[in-house]
Amino acid sequence: MAKILRFPPGFLWGSSTSAYQVEGGIENCDWAKAYPAGMACDHYNRYQEDFDLLKSLNQNTYRFSIEWSRIEPQEGRFDEKEIEHYRQVILALRKRGIEPFVGLWHWTTPLWLTEKGGWVNKKINYYFHDRLKFPFLIRNENKVLSDLGWEIYPEGIYYVLKNLEKYQKPIYITENGLADDKDSLRKDFIKNHLYWIHKAIQEKIDVKGYFHWSLMDNFEWDKKVSGQNLD
Repeated sequence: MAKILRFPPGFLWGSSTSAYQVEGGIENCDWAKAYPAGMACDHYNRYQEDFDLLKSLNQNTYRFSIEWSRIEPQEGRFDEKEIEHYRQVILALRKRGIEPFVGLWHWTTPLWLTEKGGWVNKKINYYFHDRLKFPFLIRNENKVLSDLGWEIYPEGIYYVLKNLEKYQKPIYITENGLADDKDSLRKDFIKNHLYWIHKAIQEKIDVKGYFHWSLMDNFEWDKKVSGQNLD
């Protein structure tokens, strides 16, 4: 493996989070009833200092999600205060020269939508019309596992990128990480995945950016814990 991998100029280097797992104080969504996160990382109030840390890590982009239950707490009623909050989040990133990547939905659903049957209610599909299909499955056979029992297979990301090449679209890897409570696997995890991403780029696959999961330790959905970048 080459000691120095040179990525294209303008390549985006960042990390990702999910609103429910880091913001704290979210009580108006379905997950809050099943797995209350409490204050989580208090990112909602501390995003400015969190972004200072992001900048100190020389990251030039950040992927975050907007909590739907904050901005539309009741069907058809939008909270201007919460919309302004996320506008300030984006401005804070811009001020630091960090490119915002915004996720409109990251698993949580407002209670009013859940009470209507959630996504199984066919009348709800006016919100989202696109569908994603994953026709292939790559299985890792090396049996190196993360703390959550997931197999670690860096080479797999290369085959995913090769599969996407036929679409001739720019590619952003918006979430790549592992649960590693002792931080014993993370260094090689990142290095080895970047090796295979770089290989894909050398083969003319248009990968534009990489986001590690996650920026900080966060609340883990069904484990009710906050550990070293769990998810």
